[in-house]
Amino acid sequence: MHLFEIQIGVYATPGGVEDTERGLRRLLEERAVRYELAVLDEDRKTRDGEMTLAEFYDELPSQWTGHRPGEDPGTRSVHEFRIGVLLPSRKEMDQLRAGLARVLCPDPGHDGACPIPWSTGYVDGHHGEYEENERYLHDTYGRLEAAPRP
Repeated sequence: MHLFEIQIGVYATPGGVEDTERGLRRLLEERAVRYELAVLDEDRKTRDGEMTLAEFYDELPSQWTGHRPGEDPGTRSVHEFRIGVLLPSRKEMDQLRAGLARVLCPDPGHDGACPIPWSTGYVDGHHGEYEENERYLHDTYGRLEAAPRP
């Protein structure tokens, strides 16, 4: 089993963030995945501390305004879901990440922009390429390795 972190950035209202979190948790629980999920706001720094999440995901507000010219974004802001997971392989992580993306975009072939602009990434430490990633994953999510399976 290997630790991964899946990151999902969104530009959403507080209600959109809450709905997304519920949908992500539901999918993770349906798949019986050992996980930890945190929701970070736009003022938090990226993992490397180089920039805020608002700076990192600066394309998301632009996607929203670009498809809704003149509309007021209201209470929308950038958030990031960081989801630590324990899975057998990178392939299974990729499948899970695709499923989590479907929470935000159930129909990838739809016309226009998604109602909640989103972006996804991940941290993979088990290929030995990046020792600091392995250390980060273990320090942040290592307790998942000892947790009972859901």
